[in-house]
Order: sequence, then structure tokens, then C-alpha cells
Amino acid sequence: MLIRILPCATQFIDHLDQALRRDPQAQRLTIKQRYFLAFVISAMILTQKLCWATMERRSLGQYTSAALWWMFYRSEIVWHLLLRISVLVIIDRYGLSEGNLLIDDTGRSRCKRTKKIGKTHKIREKKTSGYVNGQELVFLVLQTPLVTIPIDFRFYMPDPKMTEWRKKRDLLKKQGVPPKGRPPKPKPNSEYPTKQLLALDMIQAFQRHFPDINVTGILADALYGDAHFMDGASSILSGTQVVSQLRWNQMVIYKNKEVNLKTYFDSYLGPGVKKTLVIRGGKEQKVTVLSARLKVKAHGQKRFIIALKYEGEDDYRYLAATDVSWRHDDIARLHTLRW
Repeated sequence: MLIRILPCATQFIDHLDQALRRDPQAQRLTIKQRYFLAFVISAMILTQKLCWATMERRSLGQYTSAALWWMFYRSEIVWHLLLRISVLVIIDRYGLSEGNLLIDDTGRSRCKRTKKIGKTHKIREKKTSGYVNGQELVFLVLQTPLVTIPIDFRFYMPDPKMTEWRKKRDLLKKQGVPPKGRPPKPKPNSEYPTKQLLALDMIQAFQRHFPDINVTGILADALYGDAHFMDGASSILSGTQVVSQLRWNQMVIYKNKEVNLKTYFDSYLGPGVKKTLVIRGGKEQKVTVLSARLKVKAHGQKRFIIALKYEGEDDYRYLAATDVSWRHDDIARLHTLRW
């Protein structure tokens, strides 16, 4: 299919340019920049990928990959500001006023030698359970009843000293060395923020740049299920509900005794209640649900814990919510928005 600039792409760039003119920190786009962005958006829609070589072939050589590469890397476009203004244009176009924030992270493999690519490191590849050289991104998405919009992202880079310490710790563990004989954990380095800190930074930026959006809930997976992130994210948006996951061996306090989540839900609550949840897209999913308001030892406070098991699964997953005044059905429905 021959790539041609689509009318919808041109209209979007026109709206974007008008919004940039109204922002005192932004510079208006040049004619070449507007034409370049409209072409790239059209090409991505038609080819379903961002690849300069593909765009060159599909345009029959009218746009060379070298020229597209040069415009992307050398053009004086403030990309992070362009992303923020683009989101504002979409919010205004659809009249959006509320939604949920979804936080997740992903890894992208790169070639073995990446001298010109920043923040590359060894990451785990899920398909092969091995390791490859690549980059990790933490990203923030706004989910609304009409559209889902990517809001922000950050590159993650692990602290080399922390990585080396973990290797030594694991090796000494296998050798049977007691904790006193192992090297102490290095202090956190502000130059290498954790994924949780990067996520909190994006939520703060969202609150500054999009104050008119009413956020119903914040959703994140088990990696973000610690007290610092959950309480921090909730406080940034004035007590917004935060839902994450806890491990099965997370300790909770029940009748002044410490017990892990799996033992508590298996031993004290009996069989769960079977329900049908409507997940994103209108699809119905049968689930088994148990719930309790429990004090999580590591968090130092009470959370609303929901044990959720989808049809065909053998084990429960354990959701944790900061606002214990919600009903468990509402928390479970909110969690389905991650699908």
C-alpha cells in the first residue's frame, strides 16, 4: 500500500500546532516539521509500525529513510512537551474529564553493542527465560470510557552497585553464609531511581499538567505493591484509590497473629463466592472471590485484600486497595481495566 498523508493526520497536526502557539513554553512547528509529523503519523497508521526503511519502501522512495531519520533525531522538537500538548489536544477533542491511571513496565531487546543507545542493560526475556541486552520502560496510561491514551514514560536503569550486591548476596546464600557474613546493602543512589519512584514522578507530573482530570483509581501490578508507592500515589491525588497486588506469602495480622495471605484465605474463609465480571471490551469472565480488611505487616496499616481466581486457574491472586471503604465488587471491577 502506497503511503499518503491522511486527512485525519493533517487535522491533528493543525490542532497540535494551534495548541503549541497558546503554550508560552512551546515553539510553533515549522512547515517542514508539520509535514514530517503528518507523514509519520499516516505511515504508522497504514503500516502498523515505526520503521524508517518500511516508510521508504511504502512511499516508493519519495521519502528516504536517511531524511526521516535526520528529521527525527536532528530536528529541534521538544518531544516531551509535544507529547503533553498532544494529550491535551485529545482530551479537549473528546471532552474527557475522568478516568483511571494504569502503570506498567516493559522491556525491549536491542543489539549486543549499544554505545549510542542510552540506559541499556541486561534484561530478562520472558519468551526464553534468558537475558538479552535491552531497555526497560515504565509508562503511564490514562484509561477513560471513550479512549485509552499513553500519558508519559521513563527509562529505567538499575544501579550497578545494587546489581553487583545482589549477585554476591545470592552467591553467599547458596554457600550457606549467614546474613552477618554478607556485605551490607548499598545506599540508594538518586541517579538510579527505582521503577516505583519513576512511577510516582509520572503521577506527580500528571497532577501538575492535567489538574482538570478526575482520577477514579490508580492500577499497578505486584511490582508496585509496597507501602511507599501505594500510599505515595494515593496522597498525590488526594486519597485516590490505589489497587495493586501482593504476593501469596505476604504476612498479615489476624487476631494478633501473623499469617501469610494464602494460609489466611485457605484456612479461615472457606470456599469463595463465584461471580461474573465484565472486563474491558464487554467480555464476561467468571471468577471466584474472597475478601477481607486486614493489616498488612510490611505496610504497617490496614488494606482491603481481595483473593481473585479466574475460571480455569488453580491459584488465587491477591489484590490490595488503599481505600478500605470501597466494596470488593467495585475494586475487582476496577482491576479488570488492566486487561
